[in-house]
Amino acid sequence: MNDSIVLKKIDEINMEIEAPPSKSLTHRIIFTAALANGTSVLMNALKADDTIHSLNAIRALGVAVQEEKNRIRIGGTNGHFIPCLKELNVGNSGTTMRFTTGVASLIEAGELIIRGTPRMHERPMEDLIKSLNELGACVVSLEKKGFPPIKILGGGIKGGKTALKGNVSSQYFSALLLAGIKAKNQVEIKTIGELKSKPYIDLTIDVLENFGATIENQEYD
Repeated sequence: MNDSIVLKKIDEINMEIEAPPSKSLTHRIIFTAALANGTSVLMNALKADDTIHSLNAIRALGVAVQEEKNRIRIGGTNGHFIPCLKELNVGNSGTTMRFTTGVASLIEAGELIIRGTPRMHERPMEDLIKSLNELGACVVSLEKKGFPPIKILGGGIKGGKTALKGNVSSQYFSALLLAGIKAKNQVEIKTIGELKSKPYIDLTIDVLENFGATIENQEYD
């Protein structure tokens, strides 16, 4: 005797589904809230090793963070960061390393060294470092050129134009977008070649615009 399953037609379904929190979205909102003016409250944010590193990163930049049971309060600085640590360790979180390198370039005075695990120090960042310096920041590698650990010297981001190859990590573009909205002058980022990982860049733009940033997005092919 063979068992069988019978599926009966249902004309209407009435239900609610709570989507799981997104790591990519949580990272972006943490840094954007730190750049914003006023207090932001994150509901149902993902709490994982990587996002905890991002929270610790904005704390190192002098941002007030209050964690509660199902919410996180972040006191925005309007991009005026005052480092309260000399060194920050972001573990193995590549997103935190790249986003922090971008936004920490806004510090007006002082310096910050960003380290990670030995494996993190093998992950290249030369294109991001080059673009930040082209925009007037002062970012240098402490050991191997183009790789972490990274040292950022205060002075802020002046603005201007830079270009990134489209096949590099989308986190480079996102780091420049996050930092660029608080530059002293307008920032223009040009894409060279076909753009990869476009949805992640679009997500960054969407978060920034929801916080009130003005971004002129000339669509790429």
